[in-house]
Amino acid sequence: MARAFCLVALAVALAKMKPPLDWTQTHFLLSYDLGIARRGLVGQVLQGLFPGGLSNSQTHWIAVCITAIGLAALVIYLLRRLPQTQLGMVLGLLILTSLPVANLIGNTGYLDNLWLACALSAVMIPGRGTLSLVLKTALCLLGVLIHEAMLSAFVLFVALQIYLSGGGLVRAAVPVVCSAALATFLFLAAPFADEAMTELLAAMSARALDWDIR
Repeated sequence: MARAFCLVALAVALAKMKPPLDWTQTHFLLSYDLGIARRGLVGQVLQGLFPGGLSNSQTHWIAVCITAIGLAALVIYLLRRLPQTQLGMVLGLLILTSLPVANLIGNTGYLDNLWLACALSAVMIPGRGTLSLVLKTALCLLGVLIHEAMLSAFVLFVALQIYLSGGGLVRAAVPVVCSAALATFLFLAAPFADEAMTELLAAMSARALDWDIR
């Protein structure tokens, strides 16, 4: 079953992956150099790995790695949650070859893949104790730092899993409240005002070595 899932995931990736869109590439250039910024975490990490800037080819490989992380997280989740039966294999293969997964892979390098990895990692954490709740919440906050849309996309999914596993309504609300607070802070602390846009574009352009972000 594991071999079949991995082979199908690889085949779908090879068939659907494409060069990242310009919009996707620009997300790799955001950072915290100018202060608090939404969606700046990935770019900040990349800045540490590539302090001299990013070439066009490097952004392509980064996009492939980000998509691979999301796809790998999905495969691992399916292997752990689906029954090891013929029905489980059929369901897993249907999911891996579905239109949403194809679109996710086709939008190579979209940060959605990292939110997905955070969410699936969170729901795979065992236990109902305090440590489990802290780790799940931390992964939700990590996802919000990657992209604030994590709050509406997957945090509720994590909260529902906590509730259905017997965690109770109060514990299930913890990642939602914490993620909402962080997202609100990011919006308030990092408004995209017109006067800040020129400085932001200049900083991003300096990081793009051989491609134009405009």
